[in-house]
Amino acid sequence: MRISEFSPKQGEVLKFIFAPEEVLVADGSVRSGKTMSMIVAYLIWAMEYFDRTNFIIAGKTVTSTERNIVRPVQDVEGLPYRLEYKRSDRKLIATCGAKENYFYVFGGKDEGSYQLIQGLTAAGAFFDEVALQPQSFVDQATARTLTFANAKLWFNCNPESPNHWFYQMYLKTPRPEAKYLHFLMADNPIMGEAEIEKAKRMYSGVFYQRYVLGQWVQAEGLIFPQFADNPDNWLIDELTDEERKQLAYITFGVDYGESTSHTVFVASGISRGAKRLYALAEHKRQSTGVSPDQIEREFVAFVRDVMTLYPGVRLTYAFCDHPETITNGIDAALRKEGIPVRAITAKKEEINTRIYAQDKMLNLGIMKVLKRCPNLVHSLKNQVWNPKKQEDERLDDTPDIADVADAWEYSWESFIDELGVR
Repeated sequence: MRISEFSPKQGEVLKFIFAPEEVLVADGSVRSGKTMSMIVAYLIWAMEYFDRTNFIIAGKTVTSTERNIVRPVQDVEGLPYRLEYKRSDRKLIATCGAKENYFYVFGGKDEGSYQLIQGLTAAGAFFDEVALQPQSFVDQATARTLTFANAKLWFNCNPESPNHWFYQMYLKTPRPEAKYLHFLMADNPIMGEAEIEKAKRMYSGVFYQRYVLGQWVQAEGLIFPQFADNPDNWLIDELTDEERKQLAYITFGVDYGESTSHTVFVASGISRGAKRLYALAEHKRQSTGVSPDQIEREFVAFVRDVMTLYPGVRLTYAFCDHPETITNGIDAALRKEGIPVRAITAKKEEINTRIYAQDKMLNLGIMKVLKRCPNLVHSLKNQVWNPKKQEDERLDDTPDIADVADAWEYSWESFIDELGVR
């Protein structure tokens, strides 16, 4: 990767290498060029001022940090450093002549992640997408740098709720020791007008405000207003002959309800190359007074119906909500009937990750819903943000909406990365 030019805003990141400030905060829209300019500047700063010293590179997960930070910086042409990544140690070793420094990669995915970073002493910390990391992890990582008088902290993120801990701590009241940079897509020299317009079409509602306009705004009202306003844009009567030919496999989602909830099955079709996602069929029933055996029988019948609708298409998994006894029972029933579907526990990605993925799929036209799924249509039209919560949270008080949403999302959430909508 050759970086031929830096924008004026990216140039301000490079100036931070020599600036007196101890903290750099870069927020703003997606695809704005803040991440690459920051990791390059972070590397230059570390190699300019330190030798045989530890540094921190932190992201949401180790895997995402390797993908978004480590590999791209290794591919940058023209840097005067030899960069060797030891994956087993999660350590990037940077060498320039006789000088050598060590960058340890961490993932701040949950409240327990801070324990992974305890005991390390580092001269600096770079946080990619810091708004996706818990405060306990970030606090622990920043504490690792306190023994160095000339340590620097580097933060970047896309906006979230104005009630988010990072906004409250670093942005609501500017700190004198911090330099603040607000990025928009126009600050990325590789983003021309056509690329910016294409990126804008990927978002709507609160996601547009945050990820395109770069605003820290509260999530309110409908979650998928574009679908609620005009569902016909995404509804189809049936797959065309060509769409049927392109179906690669079918997956299932199972949300097992208890007491007054519903038990819901949803079948999803994913096309070759994960270019399209289809909601193919659904089944919903009241859970009150229903035995596990009845659930198993109904699910087997549901799968058989789907097999009849789409003969010859490969079946893969049924992703089931807890309890484990239901999952095991469904799996045993499928095996007994010789049906080539394995029932396993649903991955249960963060709900907001699933919401973000759907918003993106709707806007890109990747996702289609068959009209034989009226409960899913109702759910997508009526999902709302919880008005009583300061942080983003889907309201979960209506089984007609929430249970269907869960079953649908379980059916495809394991393929978010393949679909390219994380």
